[in-house]
Amino acid sequence: MEHCRSSTEGLQLSHGPWSAENEEGKKKEEGNEEERKGKTETRNHRTIPGADNSHEALTNILVPTTPKNNETDEFNIYWNVPTFMCHKYGLHFKEVSEKYGILQNTMDNFRGEEIAILYDPGTFPAMLEDSNGNVVMRNGGVPQEGNLTKHLEVFREHLIHQIPDKSFHGVGVIDFESWRPIFRQNWASLQPYKKLSIEIVRHEHPFWDNQSVEQEARRQFEKYGRLFMEETLKAAKQIRPYAKWGYYAYPYCYNLTPSQPSSQCDTATQQENDKMSWLFELQDVLLPSVYLRLSLTSNQRVGLVGGRVKEALRIAKQMMTRKQVLPYYWYKYQDQRDTNLNKDDLEATLKKIINLGADGLIIWGSSSDINTKQKCVQFREYLNNDLGPIVNRLRRTALGLTRYINTLVDNKIDVSVDQV
Repeated sequence: MEHCRSSTEGLQLSHGPWSAENEEGKKKEEGNEEERKGKTETRNHRTIPGADNSHEALTNILVPTTPKNNETDEFNIYWNVPTFMCHKYGLHFKEVSEKYGILQNTMDNFRGEEIAILYDPGTFPAMLEDSNGNVVMRNGGVPQEGNLTKHLEVFREHLIHQIPDKSFHGVGVIDFESWRPIFRQNWASLQPYKKLSIEIVRHEHPFWDNQSVEQEARRQFEKYGRLFMEETLKAAKQIRPYAKWGYYAYPYCYNLTPSQPSSQCDTATQQENDKMSWLFELQDVLLPSVYLRLSLTSNQRVGLVGGRVKEALRIAKQMMTRKQVLPYYWYKYQDQRDTNLNKDDLEATLKKIINLGADGLIIWGSSSDINTKQKCVQFREYLNNDLGPIVNRLRRTALGLTRYINTLVDNKIDVSVDQV
């Protein structure tokens, strides 16, 4: 079948709010060497410099109910916000790493030694929308029509250009959202991918009944969708082998949506995630998206975060090798993008992520959040008044509690929740 290759200059993904951003920046946190400073009077609790060691802080604030996936005590928080855009206004955001302990690329580069995100890299098959609203097919439009070799060639070029350091050891994120490799999950704005796939099969087999046509469309789409995502990830790991690689937003959950009003992931989605073990075995990190919506109640927002993190942890535990879970966390409400998360939501949702046993999280921001001097000034105020202090306090408390519990375990002391 002939492969279609179209120029994508000036085009946007037809479904997504994000465009590829030319961003650079981040400064590495200089961690303090922890030393034992003695013991407290109760239960062999050793104090941890730089952490909140009060009994109240350790017992009331954070009690992880799930073991962490990595082998270190750290709860790592990564800065994936293009604050380098504010440098021209004299705002350099050094406090991100120096004051709040967040892992930030050197010089606040957007892509650096700690984390690098690749927006729509390569030439994945996609249905794009031009400036006039017309849909244009890129590389066949759907995966079964795409040229994988050409995509991987361009992907390699993009990756080497955006992450030139051959020894890159940070988190590498592939952000591709045009379609999902599970046919059923291409709904709403992604429905055209299903429609085109069905039309292709119907054209090839005009006398087949509708059920047979859809089954074959699903088979073809999922076969080649897997191939594109699998080979892209393999290429990333081959080109930058020391990085921790993952696809943004996977695994999906779709909780607290009209079709799934519960905070838990529905059974069908969990079964499909199990079916996608081929992807999760390849990923080094699982990166579920836990963006909040103001239209939900405060309890629902915590439930949304909890359901998605739990699903990622469930998947991580099933893999042959343990995978880190680093939820993607936006400091704005997804349905009210001019509004920052309030302190209560920050506190409650970040605690939830820590309590469930995630290995850390990634704080994300859009270029549109800080594309003017006024926005930069306002965001820095928010960072220093709300986001930074809350993140730092919870991070330090998580560190103190993890080491506290490890000390109890080392001393063979009961660490059940009712004892801690």
